[in-house]
Amino acid sequence: MVGAKWYNDDGTSAIGSDPAWKQLLTWQKELVDWYGYANLEKFRRSLGDEWGSAHPFFKGKVAMIVDGEWRNAMIANDSKAKSLDYGTAPLPVADDKPDLYGSGFTAGTVIGVPKGAKNPQHAWELIKHLTTDTDSLVTLSNALRNVPTTKAAMESPRLAADANFKTFLDIFAHPKTSTLPASVNSVFNQDSLSTFLVTWEKGAVKDLDAGLKGVDKRINDKLKLSGG
Repeated sequence: MVGAKWYNDDGTSAIGSDPAWKQLLTWQKELVDWYGYANLEKFRRSLGDEWGSAHPFFKGKVAMIVDGEWRNAMIANDSKAKSLDYGTAPLPVADDKPDLYGSGFTAGTVIGVPKGAKNPQHAWELIKHLTTDTDSLVTLSNALRNVPTTKAAMESPRLAADANFKTFLDIFAHPKTSTLPASVNSVFNQDSLSTFLVTWEKGAVKDLDAGLKGVDKRINDKLKLSGG
C-alpha cells in the first residue's frame, strides 16, 4: 500500500528507517482513533469465525474485507453465502504512490522432499510435475481456486477465471506485486512488528520513531543470534 521495505541490502531490518512504515502506521492510527480503539475491540469480539459460515462478510456485518483469492471459492461453496452479491478489487494505495495500484502481496506454498525420504528421485519428479506442469497447475487451481504460480498456467484457456477471480490473477502478474523476502527469522520478524502494532493501536506508544527503531533492534539482535 505504501511500498515499505522490510530489509536493508545487508539483511538488517528497515522498519525503523524506511519512512513508508511511519506513513502507513500514522494513517492507520488516525483511522483507529476515529472509530475508537475500545469500540473496534468490542466489534471484533462480536464477529464470527473467519473460516466458517459465520464469517462477518457473509453475514453483512462488514462491508469490505482484505482477503485472498480463496475467499471466492468459500463464498461459492457456502450454502448461505453463495448468493452474495460482491466484487473484488486491488487494495487502495497511498495517494503519493499511484504506481502501486493494482499490485499486492503474494506468498506461496512450500513443497519439498524430507531428508531421508525412501525415493527422493521419484519425489522430485512429482514435485516438478506439480509445480511446473501447466495442465497440473491449472487443474489444481480450478479445484482449489488458488492462483497458479506460473505464467503459462495463468494464461491457459482452461483456467477458470471469472471476474472476481481475475482480479487476483492481475494482481499476481503486476510488476510491483511483492512478498516478504526470505529470512531464517521471517516468523519472528513478522511477530515483532505485529506485537508493536497492537501497542501502537492501543495508544500505548508515545514516540513512533523510537518504537519502530525498537522493532529494528529486536529483529537485528535475533539476526545476530542466528548467525546472520
